[in-house]
Amino acid sequence: MAAATKLPFSASDPLGDDVLKRLAEREADGRADDLESLAGVLEAPRDRLARTVEQLAGAGLVARVEARYELTAAGRARGRHLLRSHRLLETRLARHTGLPPEKWHTAADRAEHALTPEAANALADALGNPRFDPHGDPIPDRDGRFAAAAAPTLLDWPETQPALVVHLEDEPPALYAAVHRAGLAPGSLVRAVRRHADRVELEVDGRWLALSPAEADLVHVAATMAGAAPTSRRRLADLPPGGRAIVAGLSPVIRGQARQRLLDLGLVPGTRIEREFAAALSSPIAFRVRGTLVALRREQTEQILVEAEEVQP
Repeated sequence: MAAATKLPFSASDPLGDDVLKRLAEREADGRADDLESLAGVLEAPRDRLARTVEQLAGAGLVARVEARYELTAAGRARGRHLLRSHRLLETRLARHTGLPPEKWHTAADRAEHALTPEAANALADALGNPRFDPHGDPIPDRDGRFAAAAAPTLLDWPETQPALVVHLEDEPPALYAAVHRAGLAPGSLVRAVRRHADRVELEVDGRWLALSPAEADLVHVAATMAGAAPTSRRRLADLPPGGRAIVAGLSPVIRGQARQRLLDLGLVPGTRIEREFAAALSSPIAFRVRGTLVALRREQTEQILVEAEEVQP
């Protein structure tokens, strides 16, 4: 029977589940944890964590190899199920709720322990069986299989080479929230990177953003498919009065109902758009879309990506 569909263990202590999930995640990256690294990541007292790991070992779910811990087959089944549940729950929260992105991880953490394999499969089906969660992490399939390839961060990426954001680490939550506020998400295109001692600057959608080195280390990137990012892409907010452009798409930061509302207004790739005028306080702003005047709030125009009119999407 498939590894993730019949589990031999359900932890009465959520900390045990957290250990199994962490070890499964590290195993997928070809790494392992010792007690000190587990205590640091899980923010658990060392003595309590040691007791929990001993219980997991006694249940045949983990084994100690030198100073590090590895999963047994039974522990791997449970750990990968928890990873699958967590990432599916985050996907649902991102698509169907208005919960701020920095709270997805904690909410999923609370709910994942009670999700059965049958419930996880039903959730996956309802979501269209996504392969990646909102942070770009791979979601194990119902047999517990997934491929996770390590990607460099902005701290290691060549400064002159365009990049595609493929993954954002969601911990620590405060740093992740700062990265999200900067407008980055899996799918964002970075045209260039400039590293300084105290900050990392990157050009995204016609603007230069600045991240702290710790924030930049959360952003994993890969080469763009064409090897280059569009040079004329910018945010609709930067289109001057009377300016015309073609909608290139919506920022990957915007999700759920907010994204659907913009699509329902006809703001789909290839649509021509012209800026007409703004209200006295610069919001809302009127645009002509498909022969109709559409009023958009300033924050909405920050999430719409456009290219020069002569550039075809």
